[in-house]
Amino acid sequence: QSQVKTDTYLRTMGWRRVSEQEWPLLSAETQAALTSYAEGVNAWLAENPEGNSLEYTLLGLQNADYVIEKWHPVDSLSWLKAMAWDLRGNMEDEIKRAGMLAHGLTRQQVDELYPAYPHALNTAIIPAAAPQLAGDLGLVVGDSPDLSVSSPPQLQDRAGGSAGGSAGGAAALAAL
Repeated sequence: QSQVKTDTYLRTMGWRRVSEQEWPLLSAETQAALTSYAEGVNAWLAENPEGNSLEYTLLGLQNADYVIEKWHPVDSLSWLKAMAWDLRGNMEDEIKRAGMLAHGLTRQQVDELYPAYPHALNTAIIPAAAPQLAGDLGLVVGDSPDLSVSSPPQLQDRAGGSAGGSAGGAAALAAL
């Protein structure tokens, strides 16, 4: 009952519906990657029925008959849309900037109030990726510090040559 408003909001946004419509537009390679990821999630859930996160444990305490649904490839697309929505953090600033321009301020004046991000001062920590460590699908993705702190900080591969994690539906691997 406590999450009815959140559920209504998310369903109204339609991320799942749009993701289902976009699925056929994806390349076969992308569909294969998302399908493999979903199969891995479901295999882990089947092998670790009691090893869920704290959130699912608490949900189970509130709803004794709750069972985690199987993860579908399209769920990853939906989650990517949710992450994109979460990353819209500067939307209000952009609306304010547009309003200032519409009310007669020059671009230079607005830029003084909202200076550009200093990209040159914040270079990547990892100087180069190593595609040979990326695996069959060639996934090599670095960390993104602007994402919520809900993803695991590290997942070490047994060979010791890579680290990565999963940020809610998107597998990532960074070469070391």
